[in-house]
Amino acid sequence: MVKRKITLCSESLRFGRGSRNPYVKYSYDGEAIIELLKKHIETLKNEQVAIEAIGFGGKEQFMQKIPRFVKDELAEYRHRGGEIEVFIIVLRDSDTNDSRKISALRRKLTDGIKKFIGERKLQRVYVMFAVQAIEAWILADEQKLNEYLGVTNKAKHENAPEKIENPKQIVQNLFKQCGREYTPQELRDLLPQLQVSELSRCKHFQAFYDCVIKIAGGAK
Repeated sequence: MVKRKITLCSESLRFGRGSRNPYVKYSYDGEAIIELLKKHIETLKNEQVAIEAIGFGGKEQFMQKIPRFVKDELAEYRHRGGEIEVFIIVLRDSDTNDSRKISALRRKLTDGIKKFIGERKLQRVYVMFAVQAIEAWILADEQKLNEYLGVTNKAKHENAPEKIENPKQIVQNLFKQCGREYTPQELRDLLPQLQVSELSRCKHFQAFYDCVIKIAGGAK
């Protein structure tokens, strides 16, 4: 029986597939992240902990609709008398590595959600970031990326992953150089293969990973 539910909200709309909610779509990147997490966090394999991915139709839709979604998601389980604890992780690309801009974006998201659910329920919501984008995680594990593309040393990058400008474009270019197209399905296939030990080079990934462990009630 599920006693704790985690909803991972991401901004991307990947090959939209209908869902129970009229303003939410299936998320390829979110599903890939969950598969990655389940490989490394034992408590996510426990039948008492459920985790699902929800995607929105891009940044604009994400920013507009996430507060209402959070309110509705928490309200859905309120009538069950506390049998299920619900937690929501809001994960967005930062599109910058400027800590001040990231903090401002975090405040904007948090304040918007708080207006809908209040201070007390905000304790069940975690606002996290992929800096500068989720593709920085892919570039962090250059060995696995090279293996996936079937090349040697092509993915090597001098900068720390979170300092790489426009990581999505770099990943797209690497795929193109190998005669392939970087699609949502490629992301879905590649991301779960990445090594957490390499992804920890991204401090915001590590913060996200630690957050999931904390919610799931597990230990590193």
